[in-house]
Amino acid sequence: MTQEEKDELRNLPEDSPRLLNLTQLSLALGVSYAYTRAMKKQGCPFPGGRTLIKDAHAWLKANPDFRPYKKPEAPTGPYGIPTKHFRD
Repeated sequence: MTQEEKDELRNLPEDSPRLLNLTQLSLALGVSYAYTRAMKKQGCPFPGGRTLIKDAHAWLKANPDFRPYKKPEAPTGPYGIPTKHFRD
């Protein structure tokens, strides 16, 4: 990824229709790759491996206690729903 591409991602508007993968999203949000990977692992939706900036912000707003180093209390499935609900 070139420096121009990185600068473009850093300046994407909130309502951009561009789908971003984990690396691109980390640049757009100004966080590390590990942070976006933890978001995905803890339930942030990445259908097809990509998401919109507004969807990532909505997930972060819905999960104010999210911390990349903190393990979730229960394993989560899609959209942050605990997987125990899928088993019942």
